[in-house]
Amino acid sequence: MEAIALLGPWRPQREYQDFIESKLSHLDRQDLPKLQLYENSIAKLYILNLDQARDLFKPLYPTIGRPALYQPEIIRALILMADLNIDGIPALVKRLRGDPFLAAICGFDDTSHVPGVGTFYDFINRLWGESPDRIRARKMMQRPISRIPKKKPQDGEKLPPQNPGIVKRIVDRIIEGRHFPKPPEHILQRLLARCCVDESAKMGLIGDTQNLSISGDGTCVSSYAKSSGIKTCDCREKGVHHCTCPRRYSDPDARIGWDSYRKQWFFGYSMYVLTASDSPYDLPLLLRFAEAPRHDSVISPMALNEFTQIYPDFKIGEFIGDSAHDSYDIYRLIYHLNASPVIDLNPRNRNLQYPGPINLNHLGIPICPGGFEMVPWGYCRSRDRVKWRCPHVLGRCRCPLDNPCSPSPYGRTIYTRPKWDIRIFTPIPRGTLIWDNTYDKRTSVERTNKRIKVDYGLDRIRFLSKKQAFLRATLHAMNMHLDAQIQHKHDELEALFSNYMPRAA
Repeated sequence: MEAIALLGPWRPQREYQDFIESKLSHLDRQDLPKLQLYENSIAKLYILNLDQARDLFKPLYPTIGRPALYQPEIIRALILMADLNIDGIPALVKRLRGDPFLAAICGFDDTSHVPGVGTFYDFINRLWGESPDRIRARKMMQRPISRIPKKKPQDGEKLPPQNPGIVKRIVDRIIEGRHFPKPPEHILQRLLARCCVDESAKMGLIGDTQNLSISGDGTCVSSYAKSSGIKTCDCREKGVHHCTCPRRYSDPDARIGWDSYRKQWFFGYSMYVLTASDSPYDLPLLLRFAEAPRHDSVISPMALNEFTQIYPDFKIGEFIGDSAHDSYDIYRLIYHLNASPVIDLNPRNRNLQYPGPINLNHLGIPICPGGFEMVPWGYCRSRDRVKWRCPHVLGRCRCPLDNPCSPSPYGRTIYTRPKWDIRIFTPIPRGTLIWDNTYDKRTSVERTNKRIKVDYGLDRIRFLSKKQAFLRATLHAMNMHLDAQIQHKHDELEALFSNYMPRAA
């Protein structure tokens, strides 16, 4: 028996759209306010194509047992939960069972077909690539109490990597082609990719997929669990109220980290996001969760490696990152991916050495004998070098030298090679207008993080596990893509609703 049979009937998108249009055509006058209230939600679920998700669910179910029903309907209900800012699964089920209109737009024939709370949680457990038994076992494990450090990092600083050399070991493993264990969130990552990102790519909403400009950045996600843990010892009965005995933690994956933006300690996770920088809608491409103190330089290689596996047909043209990514090993990985790094220099790292009698400033720009910055004149990929020309000949300055440094009317020419210093001599020369304009696109990932956390309310939801936090973040990212697709299909959706609103009135 084929495993897909145990998923039960899977309603294709075209059939679901016909179902929605049939429901809209039978609207009564009293249903018109609901149609206007939920118009945006209906449009999102109407264009959401879950046909590709069917293959993702094949390995999640055994080949024997009772078929699972309403899987695409449950996905739509979860999307609706995030769109309407419903607090959790119990509140979602209660609302769907009490509102036939909302149940219908999710694909349920009537409210009696809405699954129970346990069915929703079982579905989410299958999406999370870790067995519930293992999660429960880790919650019962004890570990030393998590204490907030007394010394705070300086303004703008992040916690340094805890294991020196870890970035090099990760990058070496990626370049050698060795595989990493799949993270628990890998199914949700592919659900976002196949059902939303691929559709946005077809519409041209994320830029040129063969020369993709992406930016990456981490942000803090707080857990609602207690950072001090749960005592399991009998020290309190003995009169010891400040013991250091190991404790259980409701959220075993959460750790204490430093929020460099708010300048405070927090208990939770670090969410790393890759965003399409050329997208006018700042659309996320991949999310990854890690422990709170994990540095961006450690998470980013793993995220880039997962990106190449999830999107094998996409090609990265530029990777844009802040100074937290300023590591020689990250530059090695980006060059290995045939991409150009656009990464800000970390001012604390001044270890610069250059071969040959060339004077350069701290950005790696050659300085002519007259003391002026030379002008970049293109990057030759075949020879892996950047060409620089005399600023006086190009009319950028007035040379103070009595004798020109070159008798040629073309002016003096200098070449720099990235292989001399892959961090300083980037294919897009530092300090140039094109470098500055490209780096300015890094703010796209900051806007993505803001929309996920603030606009869609990830910061307001009380999480007690990494699974709950990542599920919500993924649902918010999917809603962002659906928002952009609605704008792209505005005329089509406008015609759809205009056909039924006059009839309902």
